Amino acid sequence: LSVHFDSKTLAWIFDRLDINVVLTDTEENLRRLSSIRSQVKTPFRLFLIDDWREQPAGDNPLLRAACARMGNAEIQQIVSGRPKRSLSDVATVMLTSGSTGAPKGISFTEFNLISKRFARGAALPRVGDGETLLCYLPLYHTFGRYLEMLGSIYWEGTYVFAGNPSAETLVSRLRQVQPTGLIGIPFRWAQLKDHCLDKMSQAASLGQQDEIFRRTVGDRLHWGLSAAGYLDPKVFHFFNRHGVDLCSGFGMTEATGGITMTPPGEYFDNSVGIPLPGIMTKFSKEGELLISGPYVGRYLDDAEDKEVFTAHDNGEYWLPTGDLFEKRPNGHFEIVDRLKDIYKNTKGQTIAPRRIEQRFTDVPGIKRTFLVGDGRAYNVLLIVPDHSDPVIQATAAEENIREYFRQIVTAVNEDLASYERVVNFAILGRDFEVAMGELTAKGSYRRRAIEEHFAKIIDDLYRKMEVELEVTDLTVRIPRWFFRDLGVVEDDILVSDGGLVNRRRNLFLAIERRDTDSVLRIGDLEYYVPDALIDLGLFTRQPRLWIGNPALVAFCPCREGWDVPLQSISPQVGLPENSVQVIQNPADEAPLSLPLVHKQRLKKVHGLSVQALFGRGPASAQAVGQLTELLEDSDDRVSGVIQRRLEALARHPDIKTRAAAYRSLLLDEPIQDYSRVFPAFIQSGLPFLDEESIEAIAKAHFEQRRLEALRQRLHVYRTQLHWPANDLVREQFKNLLKLLVNFARYHPEAYGTVREELAAWVLHRVDPQLSAAAEAYFDEMARWCTMLLSRDSEDINWALKVTFEDGLSVGEVEILKRVLFGTTMLKQAIRLTFDEPDFDIREVPTGGIWVTRVVSRHQYIRYRITVNSTSGKHFDLQLILREDLDEPFVRETMFWMIAIGGYAHGSPVLPRFGCARPELGAMAVAYVSDLTVWERIREFTSVQPNRSHVSVKDWRKLFVRASGAIFRAWRNSDFRVVPGAVAPANIVVLEPDFRQGSSVLSLTGWAPYQNTLSLVKPIVRNFYEYTIAHYPWTKEYLDYSWIFDGCVEALGVEKAKEFLDRLDDELSREPTEGYTAELRSRLHDFRRCLDEKYHLPLPVQSAIDRFQEWQQATPQPTAEAREQIVDELQKLYRVDRFPDIARYHLYRHTYFGQAGAEAVHAFDQLLQEMFARPNVLPTQMQALSDLQATLHDPTDRAVFSRMVFPKAKPVQKIEVLTIGESEHRHVIVRSLIAD
Repeated sequence: LSVHFDSKTLAWIFDRLDINVVLTDTEENLRRLSSIRSQVKTPFRLFLIDDWREQPAGDNPLLRAACARMGNAEIQQIVSGRPKRSLSDVATVMLTSGSTGAPKGISFTEFNLISKRFARGAALPRVGDGETLLCYLPLYHTFGRYLEMLGSIYWEGTYVFAGNPSAETLVSRLRQVQPTGLIGIPFRWAQLKDHCLDKMSQAASLGQQDEIFRRTVGDRLHWGLSAAGYLDPKVFHFFNRHGVDLCSGFGMTEATGGITMTPPGEYFDNSVGIPLPGIMTKFSKEGELLISGPYVGRYLDDAEDKEVFTAHDNGEYWLPTGDLFEKRPNGHFEIVDRLKDIYKNTKGQTIAPRRIEQRFTDVPGIKRTFLVGDGRAYNVLLIVPDHSDPVIQATAAEENIREYFRQIVTAVNEDLASYERVVNFAILGRDFEVAMGELTAKGSYRRRAIEEHFAKIIDDLYRKMEVELEVTDLTVRIPRWFFRDLGVVEDDILVSDGGLVNRRRNLFLAIERRDTDSVLRIGDLEYYVPDALIDLGLFTRQPRLWIGNPALVAFCPCREGWDVPLQSISPQVGLPENSVQVIQNPADEAPLSLPLVHKQRLKKVHGLSVQALFGRGPASAQAVGQLTELLEDSDDRVSGVIQRRLEALARHPDIKTRAAAYRSLLLDEPIQDYSRVFPAFIQSGLPFLDEESIEAIAKAHFEQRRLEALRQRLHVYRTQLHWPANDLVREQFKNLLKLLVNFARYHPEAYGTVREELAAWVLHRVDPQLSAAAEAYFDEMARWCTMLLSRDSEDINWALKVTFEDGLSVGEVEILKRVLFGTTMLKQAIRLTFDEPDFDIREVPTGGIWVTRVVSRHQYIRYRITVNSTSGKHFDLQLILREDLDEPFVRETMFWMIAIGGYAHGSPVLPRFGCARPELGAMAVAYVSDLTVWERIREFTSVQPNRSHVSVKDWRKLFVRASGAIFRAWRNSDFRVVPGAVAPANIVVLEPDFRQGSSVLSLTGWAPYQNTLSLVKPIVRNFYEYTIAHYPWTKEYLDYSWIFDGCVEALGVEKAKEFLDRLDDELSREPTEGYTAELRSRLHDFRRCLDEKYHLPLPVQSAIDRFQEWQQATPQPTAEAREQIVDELQKLYRVDRFPDIARYHLYRHTYFGQAGAEAVHAFDQLLQEMFARPNVLPTQMQALSDLQATLHDPTDRAVFSRMVFPKAKPVQKIEVLTIGESEHRHVIVRSLIAD
């Protein structure tokens, strides 16, 4: 049933059909249905569906809960007791607007429904296999219920319901769903055309226009139907020209939908097509079209017995359509005029003007009214005043007369459906006349003549789709549908001091500019609006803007328009400072003011947001808790809104509410982009972490992932906020650091992570006061950690556990004993270096600790300490003895070691820092036992320059991974320092090559970063020139471009491009002698390749190399063996962490590397298209279908399937097909799954 039926109409329908079971969804509909229970003759059971999450109040059960209580025996009994229906029995009833009075009911038999599907199928012979329909028409709409839903079943296709009928949602879903067909009202097709043209205007060629068109409507859309109103022929030609067969049609509910349709590819201007198969047509003397046929339904009132509505099958039944037609010589039909007093608006909604005009009959001062709206977006009214009426005579001023009529129109609107309401009206200066052909002799309207004679007045009422009002220095734009949905006319919304007033409902909406130009108060919240134009329609439709704003929701007809672009408005909202509004029970009332919102969860989020923002005391904090629960169980859109409302609580007057909100955000994933709007809590100037809340959060347990998320959030603060901060902001950060320290006290396992974060803030020298506070907390935590360890009473015989390497002097041994024996140095080092909070020296057996001297290039002495426990654990430490650990530069170096090694956004690139004990003159870090890059170079060159098992590929991998380690360490310092000695002896690359990571051994010698040459020059000198000086033959294959490869591996393509462009600029100012010319030449080539083709990640290239080595060693491997190796290599090198194109490259150069020339060419074409269109799925590319067409072996096709869908089960077979004519080809993926 239509949601627009009023309660009186619903009660009439319930009685007429003896309805005894009702399903409904929204809270508004529930209230309406509950209100008519006392008005109907037959009691009915009411069940709730949709997204109700819990049993609401009352005796209306959830449908799924009621079904769950039924046992199998009861279900079988009900099913077996169903009456057997024949094809001539009525299957369903649809109700449509009558020209006057109650709606018309049309009954449809099963034969009507089934025969219509075969008829429509015959009219669309190319529609069917693999069909996907994107549907937004409701199921009380003929096309929505029959053509879209039943059609999808008939065609064995996919029915996707958009949910929201807005144009923005339609455009968004077209890209997501990739439908093959679309049924729409004329207004939506016109909007879609305008949207496409707007996008296509940016194209530089016709080819680009076609590509943009397909990106907009989807690659698979090949047919469509426009019905329920007139559509400009230009729109049909536009879509037909771009490969979408847009058909025109005419239909009626009585005909189970369509009556005529233009065959695909045969559109003629202003034609509604030819009769569908099965329909019979003839004309009356006046030219009215009459129809008959197997799917023409019968009116409900035609049945003699309302209990049994069977089809009339005795004699011919001809149904008058109420429209005058002409039949062209080519057989196409054209609508000439309308006989019936009924029309459709641009959305295809049926309106009976006489029924609305009758509402004004006998109203004092009104002689007659005339409703206009045929084929338009909304209705307007022409009023002929009765000047002889005392009401009019007593009203002298013209503005008072208009005010009187405004009140009358608004009162009538309250009883009308939203699409029937009057948005604007005009007072005519004369009456309609028979002599001018405007009235019949009986006084009936000749509607076309009236519209022609008063065209100028009508056009003025439709001159713009929106009204603009000036509020101080701001322009407020209000769309006309806004008035329609509220049931008011334009005159009801007026400008008042500091906002707008709805004088009909006595509501006020504050609109004012705040202290800064871009911050506006609209209703009860503040928004970041950079322009002076406020689109109130956007605020009404977009939940990201209206949720939690009670004044806005009360003033506007808010709805669900998630896909409406925010344009330049930020989704972040603010609570006005010194807000005085206090809502006692906001959650009780807020949802009820959202009759156009259907999702109960959305209403709940709105109500809780209002309660949290404007409530006080425990009620507000409790609402924050409930929002937090919803945050964890909502989709991205809803959770995003909740996050923004929690941020707005930064200005809430209650500290407990602010603390609860921040805690919720703290435990949530970080919001990465803080470049446009400042973090609300930091900028609020209000404390949000008092002693109580710090203690509460510190005691709370959240996993390491959440702690890392907080660190990432803090990193964004450091890099994106303006520094140095003011005193208020600085105090907030001090509280955050205190929170971290307290958290580590309660959760010692987090000590290392917290220490890494504190070190990063110590190095934040742009704010000296905050840096000093962080250093104080760092030292406090270090002392606390040392004291905690010293509390352990350990009676340990160290001499039995520790073995010193032969060759150590007596003096060395005595120093080592002083550092290790009877101290907590070793325990602390192992606990912090290896995240072993429970390590106990007593678990080390006799002789389980070995101390060995390490050769050092530096002035201080290093030792390797290996520890083996009785449980089989092995720990490798490097102990460094030096007496200057308290010196400022040494402390600075340690801070950099900790911060770079514990970077929040990446993998470690330094040995893990253990601890520093100045009182013992010792520090400890993880020991790295792998060979350095220089040792690898010596190994590569240790026999002969032509050593067979060391290839250029091996050299490339070594140098790329080594330079990548340097770039990563630089990135981990936030691009601030050159990470130690940039030399091969200071870099370790793990082997084999599938092991992740390469690292810088020591930061000794670090220096502030100056420019790109700070990194590249020492790489060239110490890696290339130094190697060539020792091994001259390596010059012929060492390549400078490997430096650039390492840069891409570490920074990613886009960041690497920025770095390389700066490098080129800085090299251009260097002398051209030496390496500079060759380096720039290599750089230009490399930079061009980055723009022209995909940069293959080193792990993927290594996997390809390993496959080729295996293939050379394995003569004639089977296809199964080749695929198995590829699958193992994917896992070994973790290829799934890269985009799809990396996996396709792997298959291209491994399994399909020796395919025929045709297949290899097709594969390369696909890879190039994937690189050029990175945001398009490969399954939407014709090149993928072309590739599959070259594969004929069943095994190859199966491997191809698994390459395209790597997560699919091995038994699934897929086909990628290109269908359609040569000019309109599109791709479908067909799969067959046996259940």
